Amino acid sequence: MNTVFSRRDLIKFGGLAAAGSLLIPSVAFAEDSAIASSSRIPSCRFTVEDSAGNILLSKEGAGVDSLSTNARSSDSGLRLYRDINTVQNNDGTIVSSCSARLAMPTSGNARNIGSDTADEPSALVKIEITYSIVDPNIKISKAVGTVYSKASFASIQGRSMAVAQGLMGQFYKDATFNTQSHTINTNWDYCPYTPTMSSMYTHLNGGECVGQVYVSGMGETYIRAEWVI
Repeated sequence: MNTVFSRRDLIKFGGLAAAGSLLIPSVAFAEDSAIASSSRIPSCRFTVEDSAGNILLSKEGAGVDSLSTNARSSDSGLRLYRDINTVQNNDGTIVSSCSARLAMPTSGNARNIGSDTADEPSALVKIEITYSIVDPNIKISKAVGTVYSKASFASIQGRSMAVAQGLMGQFYKDATFNTQSHTINTNWDYCPYTPTMSSMYTHLNGGECVGQVYVSGMGETYIRAEWVI
């Protein structure tokens, strides 16, 4: 079974799907995770799908991957840079993000990452989560989704994001947006913390952002950045 669809079904059956969403959220991806389930280190997955739902790329962690296109050779094709960043604020809250940067290196030089202005990402999809864990509880206070393009060969067709914490279906918010970024202030209280990866899908702490991007040579493409803890 296609794992992306199985994750979507999981969220839908848990009562988390919203009728107005661009895509049915698929924040949970524990079935094929290589990250230690008991770790409090956030886990990030990056997925690229075509318009038919076929997975072109699905990777965890930071790194870089080549994306084949119909119009470009593998030597000059698009690349997806997977970035993860985590910092702690003075008030003890933690801000953690994962971002997918679509890139078109020029003459094999990755310094020019594919935009028409040479120093901006061609397209970027990012989810940023602000949270705190105070044993034995967790609170996700804010999620910021960012989707934009600065290249002529990639245009944004749609944007969506979702955030959840605690027992499946207990705390959940999502949004579609038309601006470059969107913030969800959850106003949630602390709830008992069970790591997402070891909960056997009963708990979901995390967020995702999805960009619907039209890429020249690839057509309509969905780029998804998912973050869980």
